[in-house]
Amino acid sequence: MDFSRPTGGAGDDADSANATESGPPGRVEIQAALERILASRAFASAPRQQALLRHIVTETLEERGDRLKEFGIAIDVFGRGPTFDPRVDSIVRVQASRLRSQLADFYAKEGAAEQVRIEVPAGGYLAVFSRVDPSSRTADMPATGESVDHPGGLHPAEEPPEAHGLAGGLRRFFRKNSWLLPAMGGAGGFALVAAIASYFGGRDHAVALPSGPICGRPPACKS
Repeated sequence: MDFSRPTGGAGDDADSANATESGPPGRVEIQAALERILASRAFASAPRQQALLRHIVTETLEERGDRLKEFGIAIDVFGRGPTFDPRVDSIVRVQASRLRSQLADFYAKEGAAEQVRIEVPAGGYLAVFSRVDPSSRTADMPATGESVDHPGGLHPAEEPPEAHGLAGGLRRFFRKNSWLLPAMGGAGGFALVAAIASYFGGRDHAVALPSGPICGRPPACKS
């Protein structure tokens, strides 16, 4: 797209009219997106990043990328003199890094619904304008029936029937308290099982204890 037309002219209206939801953004759309960014909370208290972003967008639209060098930005935006030395003064690199972080924060929060995006890729100072398809934001969402908290893709309410009830409750209890198993070798183990089963089963389940002599470990068992 040709961004060399002057702002405010008839070309802007044509640019805006010809822009489509699937095509690249037009000049008017880009300028409107820029104003929304500058008015956002992420940029409201950051005048240096505001000035830098406005300068970068303007120079990119006017196809003056040759001015978007560290030396030129230092003079045009931050008021440095002709003796500016980027090896000594890192203001442009520092502010550009902060600008990128604030843009990312804006699009992650306030500007999440923005369809026209303005970015300044690392490694240079030219702006990149793009249109984001709103439907693509849900592309990475879990499919119906899946849960990011349950690796098997099943929500607890959708677990197999056997996972519920007395048997399921006992299995879950012993998985969480595996240390109980070795301690249940003695005679008191059966009483513990009965108590746990009563807790999980309530009045709806009957627990039958074995008849006959109760033995603990094999050496203590006698017929």
